[in-house]
Amino acid sequence: MFHRLLYGSGKVICLLSIMVVLLFAGSLSTVAAADGTSNQAQEDRKAINQLMEQFYKGFSEKDAEMLDGLYTDDADWTNAFGHEETGNDAIIKYLRGLFADSSFAAGKIISAPDITVLPINEDAVMVKTFVKIKGQETIKGKVLPVRHTYSMKVLARQPDGTWLIKADMYMDARSEVTYQQE
Repeated sequence: MFHRLLYGSGKVICLLSIMVVLLFAGSLSTVAAADGTSNQAQEDRKAINQLMEQFYKGFSEKDAEMLDGLYTDDADWTNAFGHEETGNDAIIKYLRGLFADSSFAAGKIISAPDITVLPINEDAVMVKTFVKIKGQETIKGKVLPVRHTYSMKVLARQPDGTWLIKADMYMDARSEVTYQQE
């Protein structure tokens, strides 16, 4: 079972829509609540919603400190250009530099996130996101075309019951085609 969450556009809608990320109701536990979802699923939904809300707020405000502690100590992170980092501290250090860079900061999210949540098991979910970014520049100052950026995140339940990002990979859809299905 998966849930696909579609959102409107604009900054206000983006921030409000993040708060609506109610995830995979009833798919994680066994004790049923009055509305048919389990108590554990409701707690998980709230915790994952809070994580994703903080994540998108940090990215939209380009504030790496808001993302500090959202990744596991051994998290695997890869950006759309193939740069890799491992672990919360290294990821946050990289993001501090990235967010401070004027070429990256020139980019503005022009669509609210489109989020799909796929439960893997009771201790893991995969979160697929999509946003459009306009105005981002290369290090040589060339403005990139509107970026159609996807990410795949694996969120893992920690021993204390919290949820953190275990893996995070980004890619941009390109207009070039290497295969055309008939």
